[in-house]
Amino acid sequence: MNEILKHKKIFEDWRYFRKTNSCYKEKSVKQYVFNSWIRSKEFFKNQENFTPIFISNKKLVEIKNNNKRLLEIVKPYTKTIYDFVEGTIGIILVSDENGIVFEVLGDKENKFFPDFLKPGIIINEQSLGTLSTGVALRENHAVQIWSCEHYFKDFHEWFSASDIIHNKQGKTIASLTLILPWKQMTSHTLGMVAAVAGAIERQLIIEKTLEEKELLLNRQKTIMSSINDGICVLDNNGKIISLNDPARMMLNVGIKNIKGVFIEEIILSGFNFKKIISNAIDIKDKDAVFKLKHTHFRCVMSATFVKNDKNKIENLVLNFREMESVNKFINKVTASQAFLSFHDIIGNSKTFKETIKEAKIAGRSNSNVLLLGQSGTGKELFAQSIHNYGDRKNEPFVALNCGALPRNLIESELFGYEGGAFTGSKKEGHPGKFELADKGTLFLDEIGDMPLEAQVNLLRVLETGDVTRIGGKFAKKVDVRIIAATNKDLKKSVEEKIFREDLFYRINVLTINIPPLKERKSDIKELTDFFTRKFSLRLMKSVTYISQKVYEYLEEYSWPGNIRELENVVERAVNIIEQNKFLPEHLPEHILTLKNDNFLDKSELSENSLLKNEYNTIKKILKNNNGNLRKTALELGIARSTLYEKIKKFNFNVEEFRKKN
Repeated sequence: MNEILKHKKIFEDWRYFRKTNSCYKEKSVKQYVFNSWIRSKEFFKNQENFTPIFISNKKLVEIKNNNKRLLEIVKPYTKTIYDFVEGTIGIILVSDENGIVFEVLGDKENKFFPDFLKPGIIINEQSLGTLSTGVALRENHAVQIWSCEHYFKDFHEWFSASDIIHNKQGKTIASLTLILPWKQMTSHTLGMVAAVAGAIERQLIIEKTLEEKELLLNRQKTIMSSINDGICVLDNNGKIISLNDPARMMLNVGIKNIKGVFIEEIILSGFNFKKIISNAIDIKDKDAVFKLKHTHFRCVMSATFVKNDKNKIENLVLNFREMESVNKFINKVTASQAFLSFHDIIGNSKTFKETIKEAKIAGRSNSNVLLLGQSGTGKELFAQSIHNYGDRKNEPFVALNCGALPRNLIESELFGYEGGAFTGSKKEGHPGKFELADKGTLFLDEIGDMPLEAQVNLLRVLETGDVTRIGGKFAKKVDVRIIAATNKDLKKSVEEKIFREDLFYRINVLTINIPPLKERKSDIKELTDFFTRKFSLRLMKSVTYISQKVYEYLEEYSWPGNIRELENVVERAVNIIEQNKFLPEHLPEHILTLKNDNFLDKSELSENSLLKNEYNTIKKILKNNNGNLRKTALELGIARSTLYEKIKKFNFNVEEFRKKN
């Protein structure tokens, strides 16, 4: 169900319940939510609001002390949640078995959350009604409460997800709650909270059954195994004590017993492990290429020292994360994915429909695509739609504007570089767009602006599928589909020797010409309606009427900036509209004052003295006011929209009045 429709349906059920104690015949909420509504109504009778309940500071200190070790375990695990919701507003509440919050983690200062969400507040059903914490404590399992499912309207902007933490005997000892704006939740949010709560619960049980030294290694092994990282534990001499299955696979040792073997006998080069141990300084997320006996592999490595009570090093724990998983994480953080599809493309003109048909054919293929079109025609929209129409839709979509980068940086962006490869490079190195786009699509926008030297290396990668970072020794095989775009005539560029002919034919497999807006003017009305709705929603305005004259002006204009220009014109109009009507006066002057031979004929002017007088009067006042339309309208005693009509009627060019004066 569409999120907006779902939200509306739940709100209707909530409102109906508050009035009648029941839902519609087919209620939209889960049974445990409805049961909580019933209990909440019993607790609060017909109250519309609530009063937060807090415990005393003395009691809060006591609860914190009783849960000190639990908090020590919770805090590292919550980083998993922070990584998951990075870029969003969110807080994490940790409460005891009675729903008393004793820790608040995350964006606590954000104004989205009320100041009463702080340690000491009670958040069970008796205090705040239907909230995920109270429901989870009641139901004894993970639950999520979405927007209008909360009993009190104050929480309808929230999404809350909670799970219960039990001790070894299965008794509830705490709960973990994540609160976000409801529009920022995903289908995986509850699963993430449950996974973290489960991990914390398992950790507590482990601590009850293992020695402290065993606990540290098993904790790391449990956590890292869950994310498929390689773990290798060394003694203080660099000999291998243990390693998990992912590490065995990465180091290419299979099931062989290598306990007691020096790490340098397995990893022949890439890091000086003796120096790491002698320096006794932890290493975090270092890019490395390890040379093994029969192969090599690239990874991100971390090294953590384990010390005893006397601060003496006992172990070194190595963590290997394969570069492929790191790249997937980078793509997630940098939003390297395609969000748009053919459903988002607006236009029903015959020419445009044919273009979409060709683009869908390209979407079903894995061949390279070349998009040709003027600036502002929507080339990236087509590129994302083509990607999402094919079997690579769940893989990365990485975009690079070849015309927006300095010539000396484009190759490092495309192919990446090793640490210290050139002045100003990051010491840990950097993956290129080809690595990040592996298995997916690389969109090369404005490819006609790519320097010749970069074209040579790009052609080599397209022919071999091998990428070598700048300053690197080893090549990596990649599987990348290229979608290129340009507003230039590449054939002419080939003739002028500024674009390689062999590269042109390599990318010019499936060519799609995107028509400019002036060739599809029948789509302008639909586009205008769409952009008006879009910006009305964004700017919180209610534009419910668009004058037919607006469409006529827009359809007459030539649109050198294409759809992007139309979008900007509509956004400007919605900003300045004060009522709910989009009228010609809200359009820019350069659109309103276009000459139009279809208006007044010169012969008609000469034969009609009244028209001639009106013509001369307006011309004189325009001249006296240096083309200032506001002053001219005031002096004539007419509205500006009326003045625009008369300017168009008499074919006045306002710019001429401004130039002459």
